[in-house]
Amino acid sequence: MAGALVVTTLVHVVGDPKVSSLSVVKDERALVLDEKDEVNVALAAGTPESIALAVEEISPDLARPSPRGVTSPRH
Repeated sequence: MAGALVVTTLVHVVGDPKVSSLSVVKDERALVLDEKDEVNVALAAGTPESIALAVEEISPDLARPSPRGVTSPRH
């Protein structure tokens, strides 16, 4: 899923016109993370170490083909 958008809640995808106008959402390549998901927590921390952890953890999910549509939750 190259170029995938990672958002935190399905509400953002469905309800926000700016987000829903993005091609990645229109093309149904968005990945929704639960707010307590380890990757989401790591991204929120924003430290170099946590970002590295998030990238390491989410990379397999982004590389894996998914069914059409917004995927939620990650696990």
